[in-house]
Amino acid sequence: MTKLLDTKIYVQYSQLAILDAEDKSSYPQWETGEELIVFGEKGIIVATENDTKVNTIVSSNFPKTNGNLLGSGIIQVGRKGMLVGNVVTNDLHSIECLSGKTRITIYVDNPGKAQIVEFVIQPED
Repeated sequence: MTKLLDTKIYVQYSQLAILDAEDKSSYPQWETGEELIVFGEKGIIVATENDTKVNTIVSSNFPKTNGNLLGSGIIQVGRKGMLVGNVVTNDLHSIECLSGKTRITIYVDNPGKAQIVEFVIQPED
């Protein structure tokens, strides 16, 4: 496992995102607000606990945590890599990665109220 990020990110509105850094409009939109996870073409948002710091891990290959598998999907990533964090609090962190289609698998400690989120990223062939 290669750990690319291991930090606490301050979230508001109960959401943590991973998205294409090149396209800021790639932030997915909630449909009902009740979803545990929302996938977009260039980004993913995960429901978290509100108004707190969420332990956020980004790794490649295998998860570090023994969390619950929340979901997996493919997003398109541009040449500037990805951003991970919360747009409202502007607590955003850059992740360098290859451009192209990227599979992201998400693990959490508590679906819908996550305080630990791990994104495992893998380039798609």
